[in-house]
Amino acid sequence: MISNSSSLPSAFQHLNILTFLPSYNESANIIPLCEDLLALGPKLSILVVDDQSPDGTGRLVEEFARVNPRVLLISRPPPRGRGLAGRDGFIWFQKHQEFDLLVEMDADFSHRPEDIPTLVEASSGTDVVIGSRYISGGREVGRTSDRQWISSLANAYLRFVLQTRQRDCTTGFRLFRRSAFADIDFSGYVSIGPSIVTELLFDLLRRKKHIVESPITFVDRVNGESKLTPRILFTSLWFPLYLRLRRIFTGQLPGGPRKKAETA
Repeated sequence: MISNSSSLPSAFQHLNILTFLPSYNESANIIPLCEDLLALGPKLSILVVDDQSPDGTGRLVEEFARVNPRVLLISRPPPRGRGLAGRDGFIWFQKHQEFDLLVEMDADFSHRPEDIPTLVEASSGTDVVIGSRYISGGREVGRTSDRQWISSLANAYLRFVLQTRQRDCTTGFRLFRRSAFADIDFSGYVSIGPSIVTELLFDLLRRKKHIVESPITFVDRVNGESKLTPRILFTSLWFPLYLRLRRIFTGQLPGGPRKKAETA
């Protein structure tokens, strides 16, 4: 359980925060994670979007939600996919205007609940806050040197392809103000898997949303199995290039056109 010192900043106590957890086979992590998130404060709620996990993750959340009304569950029918779950979560947030901020994070404790207050504090006057391992104060714990090397190379490649100075382009730990999703039609996104992280970042950059980074500690998972496969890794390499080329040759953004004032 996180300590009381990690409560949300007082300046944001009046904001309603939705924490979004896409999940698949996270039965060992999901309830302890929900408990730590709820401990951050009464203005924080949780949306779990579960791909009908065979290990019963969704069933555990459903039972937990019966006594914790701030926990909400979407149980997705096939086809499964991190990108498909992401779209459903983003669309749900767009439709529920009672929430001011959306915090997206992994459901395996690799993203620490105690880092959320830092993201919230950094969100004043911006559209998006990226939880970053690669700026001052950010770090990784428990990852092998090979994984760290691959991640560093992937981020260097993405910075080049996406033409951005953001240091951590692959993180799924991000905070969005409602302004970040204005005019985005997520049904136009094409990512099925984790490449939705890149697709959304590309879209936000092209829409000239204000994006900042805030330091986090990334912790390699202890319970459960990683979802990273060679196929996912290959997709993560070619997909950003596909987005860039599509933008060059068709002018098309993933979630529909920008406002006329922005395209002038």
